[in-house]
Amino acid sequence: MEQVAYGILGALAGAWIVAMLIELVQVFPWGLIVLGAVLGFGLLGIRALKVRH
Repeated sequence: MEQVAYGILGALAGAWIVAMLIELVQVFPWGLIVLGAVLGFGLLGIRALKVRH
């Protein structure tokens, strides 16, 4: 389950980076801030799932 969560988080981060590259998302500063927030909350959620099970 943890590997699936990391895979989904990686796919989401990858899609966000691609969106920044093709300029669908304004990169500076909000694009990078949101990417950091998504990664941070994703890792926190995965850690919570890991501790819970």
